[in-house]
Amino acid sequence: EKFIGFIDRNALVYLIILFGINLFIKLLYAGDMYYWLDETSSIFRALHTIPWMIQESVNDPNPPLYFILLKGWMSLFGISEFSTRAFSAIFSALTVFVLYYLARRFFNRETAFYVSLIFTVSQIHLYFSHETRGYTLIALLAALSFYLYLITISSPSVLNLFTYALTNILLLYMHPVPVILIIIQFICLLLF
Repeated sequence: EKFIGFIDRNALVYLIILFGINLFIKLLYAGDMYYWLDETSSIFRALHTIPWMIQESVNDPNPPLYFILLKGWMSLFGISEFSTRAFSAIFSALTVFVLYYLARRFFNRETAFYVSLIFTVSQIHLYFSHETRGYTLIALLAALSFYLYLITISSPSVLNLFTYALTNILLLYMHPVPVILIIIQFICLLLF
């Protein structure tokens, strides 16, 4: 109990350390394997102009937001297996902040501590942080969507509603599957 209390009082320091551990774990061996087919597709799309990406998304199930962001990342850090996978690893590592604060606000400090630790060693997030795909950004935005959803319900305001809506719009510009998440949130709103 004393240790959890200490962590809770120093949450930001704890989360920065955990972010660093997350990033280290997820960047370890990130550049060791060659790109696979879907990753080359991401690189190919990100090498084109933004208008081309938007036009191409009409014929592709993947909306253009991730590829636009990846294009900017590649212009700064280059095209290599390590560089482009680091982009995914950063989004994965940032998710620890959202999960901690979500669990802390809507459950308790013990849950926040354990959720953040379990997330850090999550094999599925390690796997997806080693791919040049938008899955870790989707996970970050999905966690943020649930956090903002609960914030908006517990403390309704125009600002909360705006940030919740903006997060969901970004999610929909990442992939079509998050539609399910938004539907579930509205069903829960109706039921509860």
